[in-house]
Amino acid sequence: MNCYKKISNHRLLCENRKYSIYCHAGKLYVYKKVCLGEKTIVQIPMQRKNKVIVGLRFLERLFRLEPRFAYFISEDCILFSFQGAMYHYSIERRRLKEELRYRAGMNNTGMNAISVLNYLRERVGDEGTLVLPTFPIYNEKNCREKGVYVYNPQKTASATGLMTNIFLRMPGVVRSRFPWNTLAAQGPLALSMMEKNMESDLAHGKNSSWEYCMNHHAKILLLGVRASHTTTMVHVAEDILDEAWPIKNWYESKTFYIQEDKKEEKKTIRVRKNDWGKYNASWYRSVCLAKEGILVEKKIEGINIGFIADSKQLVDYIMKYALMHKSFFMVPKKDYK
Repeated sequence: MNCYKKISNHRLLCENRKYSIYCHAGKLYVYKKVCLGEKTIVQIPMQRKNKVIVGLRFLERLFRLEPRFAYFISEDCILFSFQGAMYHYSIERRRLKEELRYRAGMNNTGMNAISVLNYLRERVGDEGTLVLPTFPIYNEKNCREKGVYVYNPQKTASATGLMTNIFLRMPGVVRSRFPWNTLAAQGPLALSMMEKNMESDLAHGKNSSWEYCMNHHAKILLLGVRASHTTTMVHVAEDILDEAWPIKNWYESKTFYIQEDKKEEKKTIRVRKNDWGKYNASWYRSVCLAKEGILVEKKIEGINIGFIADSKQLVDYIMKYALMHKSFFMVPKKDYK
């Protein structure tokens, strides 16, 4: 007999046939539906100063001291976002683990992630293809040897937010086997987009899913981030030009083990050296893109929204100026070819 009833002063985050997950006063409350009163209370990690005001509903909402949304990734495990991090909680093991901390500049829209995905799917339509960045999380958990990581398209979590991890579990979603800056897609072009990804050693180069999107004039929507913090499509220009890119010693090598369907493949790829990032004048690039009419950015109800109507126009613009030694990287002259 199901003797579960709603807890009036707790806010429901998510539920399935076995459990209901509530939050209240800085804690998760896990209720078993088949037995009233059987519950687990989980303290959510937070700074000491914030613990003073939890339980005061107005202040909790004002300072976002509560999870806005949670999602069952299996019958006994949930993912939820809170205070700039994504957490994994195993109900059976009673273990709470921080999966990743979001990069600076990402903000929570406060909206239900599934509702956002359903809205985007509706806007794209049956003939359109919805594509999300699902950059893999690499840490000690999937490190095979020093500097060499294991990537599994079906199992490796995404570092680009809770919504992308939910998207990966939706019907018909295909994720690239390429282990760096990975894309996932749902729609009629999803399979062909990923078909030739492994033929290159560059994430955004020839035959990549990124180049495929560019060639199909994909539209880019930025939600909760500024273009100066993340517009990954610009890297297509770097990787397509490859040897013609004007800056010397641009790449370094990384090796991965790619696991899928009980098979394993070792692949060495090239990625931009991390040190070049400090020269990236991305703020100036955004100003130029806006001036050219390529990028539109606004803040709506405190949320950063950006839109690029044609990704090929974006990449062509970056390539044009790169070949004129105007790469939007303020590197010393000695580093140019």
